Amino acid sequence: MSLLNNARHWRNHADEARGIAGHMSNPEMKRIMLEVVACYERLAQLTEASEQSAAASRQVSTVVPKSPPRVRVVERFAEQMARQVQSRLH
Repeated sequence: MSLLNNARHWRNHADEARGIAGHMSNPEMKRIMLEVVACYERLAQLTEASEQSAAASRQVSTVVPKSPPRVRVVERFAEQMARQVQSRLH
């Protein structure tokens, strides 16, 4: 299983970012870091939902079209979140 498709991977990043935020004294920087935490948590949720969807689609007839690969969905979300955080930093 790819790390991008592993919810625990994203939660580990969220935990690390949360720890960093806990040591920040600048309120704006702390707020942004907590947004990063929320993004990592959302990636974990999307990964879990994607895994559940893939498991369900394996149980459905092969006539049903499959959803886009999970990696692309997670990568697109990560790119969007990174752009949002970068735009707020500049």
